Amino acid sequence: MTTDYAPAIAAAKAALKQRLPNYKDVFADMAETMDREAGEIAARHADGEQVVPEVNYSDIAAGTVPAGVSEAVRRYGCVVVRGVFPRAQAEAWDAELLHYVQDNDYIEKAKAKVGLDKYFSALKSGKPQIYGIYWSKPQMQARQGESMAAARAWLNRLWTWEKNGETFFNPDRNYNYADRIRQREPGDKTLGLSRMLMAAPSNAGSTPVFTTSIAMCLRATGVPTTRGTGRGAPRPTKSRRPPCAACSAPIRAGRP
Repeated sequence: MTTDYAPAIAAAKAALKQRLPNYKDVFADMAETMDREAGEIAARHADGEQVVPEVNYSDIAAGTVPAGVSEAVRRYGCVVVRGVFPRAQAEAWDAELLHYVQDNDYIEKAKAKVGLDKYFSALKSGKPQIYGIYWSKPQMQARQGESMAAARAWLNRLWTWEKNGETFFNPDRNYNYADRIRQREPGDKTLGLSRMLMAAPSNAGSTPVFTTSIAMCLRATGVPTTRGTGRGAPRPTKSRRPPCAACSAPIRAGRP
């Protein structure tokens, strides 16, 4: 049965306006700040500077990540972690996945389902790059690899996960996300995924925890995006799906 969330959403918006009566000015200030940041990033990229921070897994494992990398990750919300798995292992997984797609005649069978998966229908490449395969052996081995867990734990610890004796979440406990596989052909320069917004589901977006977090972020530009305070524990749900938005936020968000 579908629940009508409209009244809850309207109430949440009214509560936000009451908490932040000058929300229009605050939003305009945030937009100006984002435009300025975007301009700086574009200028640095045009000058040939490396904007996206990089780190070697060997440094994560040894605890020798260079100073400044963590802060760069917090600022830009992304990082390239190199060497999480040996090249030989990655190439073996890639070959196994390629054979899996070919042996199961995936591409031809997918044509019969065209239009069902609208999420990736706007890809520019004529040949699929992203396949609706979730539970292959290589995918499970990669998700459950010890080096993957260590890399994710390092990323989780970029959050303020505890403060004043209070623990907001366990940075060493990870939740596996069953994602699709993606294989790009050599020389492919298409953008792949279209622009998208990873928004909270409507039922989560109207909860007190969510609206409090939004109000806290809107009150002042510069609120740390990695603050774990007030995230709240997963809530009971009648749905068969787990409360993903609550339990997996530390490792799924585009910004850490």
